[in-house]
Amino acid sequence: MSAVVTFFVKGGDFAYMLKCYQTRKTNPWMTRNLLLLLRKRHSLYKRWRRSQNPVHKQLYNKIRNLVQRKIQVAKNRTSNHITKMTELALLKQP
Repeated sequence: MSAVVTFFVKGGDFAYMLKCYQTRKTNPWMTRNLLLLLRKRHSLYKRWRRSQNPVHKQLYNKIRNLVQRKIQVAKNRTSNHITKMTELALLKQP
């Protein structure tokens, strides 16, 4: 999600508009595939809530559990990577 921030700058006999785009900072473990899975999970949740169909609930629960597992794996992988990089940086220091 991004937001547009508009500034008006005056300089002498002229003024101009400057636009800056602010983007939401994402977590390093949040990949494109995870975002797609989250979107899919949300759409299945909405489908189940509208229909109250047990089949839709089962499908939603399967995807929900899959997404939770993938997020946990991605967080652990990122955490391990950061830890290894920190250890390597400390070892390289004289």
